[in-house]
Parts: sequence; structure tokens; C-alpha cells
Amino acid sequence: MSAPRRGTTPTEGCLSVRIGSQWYGIAIDSVIEVLHLVALTELPAAPPDVLGLLTVRRQVMPVIDLRRRFAAGEAALHMDTPLIAVRTAEGSLGLVVDEAEDVVHYTAEQVADYESKESAYVRAVIRRPEGLLLMLDVDRLRHEIAARLPAAGSESIDSPDAAPQTEESEETPAG
Repeated sequence: MSAPRRGTTPTEGCLSVRIGSQWYGIAIDSVIEVLHLVALTELPAAPPDVLGLLTVRRQVMPVIDLRRRFAAGEAALHMDTPLIAVRTAEGSLGLVVDEAEDVVHYTAEQVADYESKESAYVRAVIRRPEGLLLMLDVDRLRHEIAARLPAAGSESIDSPDAAPQTEESEETPAG
């Protein structure tokens, strides 16, 4: 993200992603990499929205299908389906989305805090001319996934030695 020009309001950025018909934002400082779907290592007895494990930059992370998690219906997964690797306070996480568009810059004046039991994974709302962009709470997603996985514990999943290493990603980093 480039520095703001003199006399302008400082901006922050997020990666805009689509899940179903709704657009969401992921804080750009949480994004490790934007990838396309790859073969995943299955996790026995995992919840239906956990697709498996992935290794990115020597970090093993669970991958979840946000369509399933948000009850947005089923969609066919293809090799060009976007997968966003993110870092959270509890470890890394892979997020399968329908579309990853671009980095959206916004000012503090465009942000409205948002807390609702109906949308536990939304931490804020960005007001834009095109409509509202719901900011995902990736820390909450990761925390809940860790609690639901068999033998949960982020230190075992995120350890480079937790699973056999696969080839390192050749994609370029996001941002």
C-alpha cells in the first residue's frame, strides 16, 4: 500500500472477495498469499466446511470453504477457485472464496463498527459507493475452526513439522 499524499486522509486496505452474492473484505495485513485451489490433505472427522490441510510458505493450515461456513449454498470447486491464505492471532488459515477481486483502500470515515449475533464473522462495515463491504473477522474464524477440529490446537496445525511438506507455493504474494 502506498503512503497517502500530503493533505489527504490516511487510508487502509483490504482484499475484496465474493462469497455467494455478497462482497467481503479481508484486512490486507492479514493476507499471506492469494492462490488457486490445489490438492489438499484430507482431515479425518473434520467438519463439512473444513476441506483439508494446505502448506504455504512452510506453514500448515486448515482450509475452509466460506460458502459452506456461511450457508451460501454449494458451488463447484475448480483449479482456478481462489484460495486466500491468511494469518491470524492463533495461526494461519486458508479461505476458499468465489472470487478475489482487488485491494480496496478506505478511510476511517468509511468504517462503521458492527457487532451482531446474526453475523458473528463480520467485525466492521465499509461504506462504498458500490455498496457495503463486510470486513471478515479472520481471527474469529480461525479460533472456531481450531476448536472444532479433532485434537484441536493451533500449535500442532501451524508447525512446519505437523504434516509432510509439499512443494512451496510458486504464486506471488498478495499486496
